[in-house]
Amino acid sequence: AGEPCAGRRVVLMLHGFTQDARLFMHRCSNLTRKVLRPAGLEPVYLDAPLECPALYAAPREGREGKDAEKKIAGPSLDGDAPAAGGGGGPPQDKARGGEQRAWFVPGEMDPAVRPATSACWEGWEESLAAIELALEGTRGPPPAEERRVLQPGDEVVGVVGFSQGALMAALVLARHPSLRFGLLVCSGNAHDPSAAAALAALPCNSSSGGVAPCGGFGKAGTGGGEKRSASGPAVLCVAGTCDPLVTVTDCWRLANGLANGLANGPAKAAETRAGASAETARSWSGDGSALSDEQLKARVFVLEVEGGHGLPPNRDMASIRAFVSSALN
Repeated sequence: AGEPCAGRRVVLMLHGFTQDARLFMHRCSNLTRKVLRPAGLEPVYLDAPLECPALYAAPREGREGKDAEKKIAGPSLDGDAPAAGGGGGPPQDKARGGEQRAWFVPGEMDPAVRPATSACWEGWEESLAAIELALEGTRGPPPAEERRVLQPGDEVVGVVGFSQGALMAALVLARHPSLRFGLLVCSGNAHDPSAAAALAALPCNSSSGGVAPCGGFGKAGTGGGEKRSASGPAVLCVAGTCDPLVTVTDCWRLANGLANGLANGPAKAAETRAGASAETARSWSGDGSALSDEQLKARVFVLEVEGGHGLPPNRDMASIRAFVSSALN
């Protein structure tokens, strides 16, 4: 018999509010083609375990584009927001037609309170547990297609999240410092006190010696866990300067909290999230150049792009590809 095939290097993909795995896969086709696949990475898309309440569910229209947007009344809420500020609802998409899911639901149950501003995240613990169980190869939300299910020998090296999914990705990175990188797009900040406390409770600062608490990260299904690198994952937070839903300031607050936690421990991370002036995250010009080893010591970076609440445009893909490549090397 020949040598067993080497496992894939896998990236976990977490969709936004009112989206599902199939829609997110469609919207990430550019990111997959220009960033993930050139780096030898395989995206795995998970569906959030919670159903989006009717109060927040985005209407569906058969047509795409501006005509469809004009028919939708009221403010857009999260993952399906228009690319720039102003009125109108979520742009429609050929991939829409699947379920509308949520990683957490605003406990305020008020359509004026969006997930990005909610101080009461109902269901986030359930969703985080489901993500970890899915990656351990046991149970949890299934990937969008059977061919994307984790296989024996796969190594989960990173996580990509958009909007509400980016907040969940931050929780995953905080709990699993053996991951190599995270890409958080339009994340905002954790305004729920229990979620903010979980973000501060970084295992790399505990007595566990840096061992990830759940074995699904690293080699899939082994249950063993892996020790993190000395410096933890590299994280890039992408913030749209014209985002009508998530402020650049909140993206910076989340980035600084992660950076301070990785560098100085959970107390410092909590301090930053409470509004301290410490700023250990670094601004990145995103000129497409690879990051040097010295630059990577900062671990957490913020890339401000010209855009609204959406995935990065083509002009920023080279910079994101350079970041991912630097984090993996």
